[in-house]
Amino acid sequence: MAYPARPFGQHRRSVPSPKRCVQQPFDSKRRGVPDVQRDLSHSARASLHSDWPRRVAAAIAATLVALGLLVPAAAPASQSSSQSSSGDPSNLLTGAEATFSGTTGGWVPLNNSSLSWVQTPSTLSTGSLDMSATSTAWVYGASPKVAATPGTRYTAQASLMTPSSASVAVALAFYDSSGKQINAVAGKSATPAASTWTTLPQAAAVAPSGTRTVALIVAAWTASVGQHFYIESPVLASPTPTVNVDLTNGNSNVLSAPFSQTTTSLGPVSSGTITLDPSKTFQSVDGFGANLTNSSAAVLMSLPSTTRNTVLSNLFDPTKAGISVIRLPMGANDFSANGCSASAQVCPSGNYTYDDPPAGAAANWTDPSLSNFNILPYDQNIVNILHSAQKINPNLTIIASPWTAPPWMKTNAPVTDPYASGSNGRLNPSYYGVYAQYFVKYVQAYAKEGINVNYVTPQNEPGVTTTTYPGMLFSSYQERSFVDNNLAPALTKAGLSTQILGYDWDWKSSSWTTSDVENVLSGAPSNVAGTAWHCYGGDPSTQSTVEASYNYPRWLNFITECSGVGIDSGYGITGSTTVDNFAYHLGLDSQKLIVGGLNNWASGVQLFNVAENQYYGPQNGGCNDCKPVVQVDTNTNAVSYTVDYYVLTEASSVLESGARIISTSSSNGLQAVAGLNPDNTTGLYVSNPSQTSATFTVNDGGEGFTYTIPSLSVASFRWSN
Repeated sequence: MAYPARPFGQHRRSVPSPKRCVQQPFDSKRRGVPDVQRDLSHSARASLHSDWPRRVAAAIAATLVALGLLVPAAAPASQSSSQSSSGDPSNLLTGAEATFSGTTGGWVPLNNSSLSWVQTPSTLSTGSLDMSATSTAWVYGASPKVAATPGTRYTAQASLMTPSSASVAVALAFYDSSGKQINAVAGKSATPAASTWTTLPQAAAVAPSGTRTVALIVAAWTASVGQHFYIESPVLASPTPTVNVDLTNGNSNVLSAPFSQTTTSLGPVSSGTITLDPSKTFQSVDGFGANLTNSSAAVLMSLPSTTRNTVLSNLFDPTKAGISVIRLPMGANDFSANGCSASAQVCPSGNYTYDDPPAGAAANWTDPSLSNFNILPYDQNIVNILHSAQKINPNLTIIASPWTAPPWMKTNAPVTDPYASGSNGRLNPSYYGVYAQYFVKYVQAYAKEGINVNYVTPQNEPGVTTTTYPGMLFSSYQERSFVDNNLAPALTKAGLSTQILGYDWDWKSSSWTTSDVENVLSGAPSNVAGTAWHCYGGDPSTQSTVEASYNYPRWLNFITECSGVGIDSGYGITGSTTVDNFAYHLGLDSQKLIVGGLNNWASGVQLFNVAENQYYGPQNGGCNDCKPVVQVDTNTNAVSYTVDYYVLTEASSVLESGARIISTSSSNGLQAVAGLNPDNTTGLYVSNPSQTSATFTVNDGGEGFTYTIPSLSVASFRWSN
């Protein structure tokens, strides 16, 4: 097995031999809706979800303009030089303008401030600029003006220290030939710790038409009279931003083919095939991942330790696939290797729960005190894999879902297989309280192992009739009663922070309507945190239908399972739907899960099994061709990475945990989703399901680039703001 690291710059990912690598910095706040899936409730509520720091930054810019704060004529425009005296060749501020070597460097007070040079407390031998507040109103200081060109991108940054707390930011101010300020753009606000030097968030903007000069402004508000703001290392620059591009080409099923990794430049654009609107922000992204079933864990643990460590690194390392959300089955599901070899195709002994009758127990055995409860040895492999994964990515989000309660808690379960649901196998109402404690014990048992379970769902696919693998039926009214009267109170009483996600089934199911889903969710607001969804029927726009009633950020949406087999087609994707059709599943998973899911309020997307063996098993009576993220030949220990690996990697490379989805419109048959990452970069994920290549232009607030994406391919883009 060869998985050569393929780094692409300091922030980029390396991945196994197949198709992809990633990365570079990202901000944190935006949201997109593809043309075929636009949900009007998003735009209608966009203003409610704008992030506060950007609104403060906008207020700074608006105040600058309103106050008419112009750099006085006494501060003439300086010309850029090939090497600034600050030591930064890109800095348009030169000499003392950037170093304050014994002077104020030509900086001027604009509002409620006085400026002077000080040696202490600067970290530099040249000293720093002291901006002192003369009132409690907004306080500004500005650099000398520098010659600027319309349509050119400028950035501003500086370090600041103040003895007491205050909100501060840097801004860019643009002026016309008469010296009149025509625009001001502020970076995100910051509140530095007292007496601590802090690099303020960068401000970036394209100079508007009519611009002749630009200045860097340091702004503070909530200042007290006499408060000092020490400034050093100001940088006013005109960089050429680089866009990092990763491509997964679906035209080849040869997984050893390398990802295409290139760069392009960001520049002025007037329109776009794909248009981003960062002023409209939506939900935060929790992350991407898969289900760590009993079978998946058994297959991974069967590998030699060196090989297993490499696979886990490729899966969980944030610089690689970056899996950050894992779903666990609470007991057996349709992929359980309990009592079987990891090489088995079918495992007849796969069924188990955490409180089954001991050997020799009477037929009517029950355990209402749950004294027999134990997650081990059944989940030992799962625990071992999670411990290894946590060392690679300590910030995993864990969701747990049961396929069935212990058979002794059920009514009308099939006599031949009481773990299954049959036509009417349900939780006995007399055991609702006991089953709630079963959840509590599960969360506590995993916590004892050092694993925090963030969310639970009451039941996997509550309307599915199963005869060959574990299952249990819940009506919406039964689930709501169990959650409101038993599960939520039990978790709270136990002092657990674990939250509940309702439903956990398809966007469109055979027996639950959208009204049924909303019925489960309509109990006490504190009882249910959101909804879990599967992909096997319907369309992700259902997430927006439900979201319109409950409203982010109160409401979360997670796609908790999808294998791609049997999924509705549509989206114009053609070709064989078999599990080995790379191009088909690349397009379908990208559009329905990543683009469609995120553009309809999903905070996380999880595919089905993390790993399976060469027989798509070990199976416990369920799906016999559900594709995994990683497939292991247990005879040779050879490891292959399926299309699901590349879908996850493309997405996590440009939309990190904490990213905010932004408004995105697309045309020309392309599907796109974009977001702002916590590190102040923008990420864009584009799918082209067409049989022909497509050339498109991205417009991000007047800046952008043009790119040609091959047919049946996915490209991800990332650039600094």
